[in-house]
Amino acid sequence: MKRLKKEVWLHVLVWLIGYILFVSPFTNITMYHFEGEDGSIILPALAWMCFNLVLFYVNALVLLPKYKRHRSLTLFAIQLLLLFVGVTTLEILFDAVLLTTLWPDIYTFRDSLSVVPNLIMNLLVLVLSFSYRFLKDWVEHERRERQLVQEKLEAELKYLKAQINPHFLFNTLNNLFSMARREQAHGTAASVAKLAHLMRYTLHDSNLPLVELEKDIKHMEDYIALQMLRLPDKGVDIKLEKKGDWERVQVPPMLLITLVENAFKHGISYQQPSFIHMELDVQGKELNFSVKNSMHRREESMPENASGIGLENMRRRLALLYPNRHELHTQEKEHTFLTQLHIHLN
Repeated sequence: MKRLKKEVWLHVLVWLIGYILFVSPFTNITMYHFEGEDGSIILPALAWMCFNLVLFYVNALVLLPKYKRHRSLTLFAIQLLLLFVGVTTLEILFDAVLLTTLWPDIYTFRDSLSVVPNLIMNLLVLVLSFSYRFLKDWVEHERRERQLVQEKLEAELKYLKAQINPHFLFNTLNNLFSMARREQAHGTAASVAKLAHLMRYTLHDSNLPLVELEKDIKHMEDYIALQMLRLPDKGVDIKLEKKGDWERVQVPPMLLITLVENAFKHGISYQQPSFIHMELDVQGKELNFSVKNSMHRREESMPENASGIGLENMRRRLALLYPNRHELHTQEKEHTFLTQLHIHLN
């Protein structure tokens, strides 16, 4: 918020300096030939400044971000040309009406069409607009990179604290798996194998920047299977539906599991019927993942689980990994909770 306020005040200062230059005698004499001593250029300069503001900010805050999202150069060029021609035409007509109104004995409507000065000024404003946008994006990119590095360092620190001799844990799990196989406890053996896979993925694959979505889904399915061990046989409906080309894309590890953890945390009750319905759909570079679960009010709310990063932290992570290329929406009703995630993949 403080950074935004500073940026707003900086813009106000720059445009104020530009306005002062507009009404200076030098500008008046060289470009507009108004009689500056009677103050005739002060109000027209305010109108010109408004035209420049529209040209500058529509390009910097609307057209360029839209192009960055959709990468359609043809559409961007057409929109930019329409903006430039539209603003320039309005400026020229404004100048003509202004001059013929203030000095009808000196200027005619045709004589007062000041095309060249407006073209030069608007081109300069567009150049400044592009420069501002590129500089702003570069600063934001550097800020995100620093934040990602900080997040990674914090995650590695937490990982080191939680990594209590993982080789010992894996060896113990392997021993339990072998014992369960010898005793023909096939269900126990399968559960131990899933737990080992879950831990291996969390400790090793989670350090990679990207993994195959197929691996992430396998991790999610193992998590769901282990969670179902503690649930009653009846009264709980859990579904995971996969559509599209989900085997061919890569995602940051353990990104989707947060939504599943949140659903199990708030959506399961041992006394009431419960459900968790998950749907994954990948079409090209568009990934959609929705989780709908029953919701049961509890008098004592559990603290944020340590295994996940929490819904709010997930929003921060998405903002860093997919800026302007994701949407995360939640909808809460009386007995259901719906989370919808959309990502435009790299």
